[in-house]
Amino acid sequence: MKTGLLVLLLLIPRGDRPTHVDYGRSECAYCRMIMDKKEFGGEIETTSGKLLVFDAIECLAASLYRQWNIPVREVRKVWVVDYSHPGTLIPAATATFVRTSRVESPMSADIVALPSRRAAGRMIQAPGDSLLTWSACVEFVRSLWKLPPPSRH
Repeated sequence: MKTGLLVLLLLIPRGDRPTHVDYGRSECAYCRMIMDKKEFGGEIETTSGKLLVFDAIECLAASLYRQWNIPVREVRKVWVVDYSHPGTLIPAATATFVRTSRVESPMSADIVALPSRRAAGRMIQAPGDSLLTWSACVEFVRSLWKLPPPSRH
């Protein structure tokens, strides 16, 4: 019964506010791992109000292409967790992403999101660390995981 209620609550449209993830209980919509690290993850809300939560930025990016094959026109909002404020969601479109060897994300792509380019720049400390926009982040995950190109329907 509790699982059914959680699923029902996740399907209710939320307007402009992202949902609260129940860390230690909520399951990633892509990989099905229990979400327990507050500094990673994100959410997608579709135009129909369906809300999908993810334990890693790479799962969120991959889901746009693979599991649900969500057409871009059906994505209403995309949020990512602000690494500098664990559990706090920020719009993916305005975040700056960092791929860094300083952290290990849940799915090992080692990507974090930060609210500004300045904050993200402070994470760059090792050769190979890089700043990414949202679109570059999604393309990096697609390439890393060898995912098919995005759906165009």
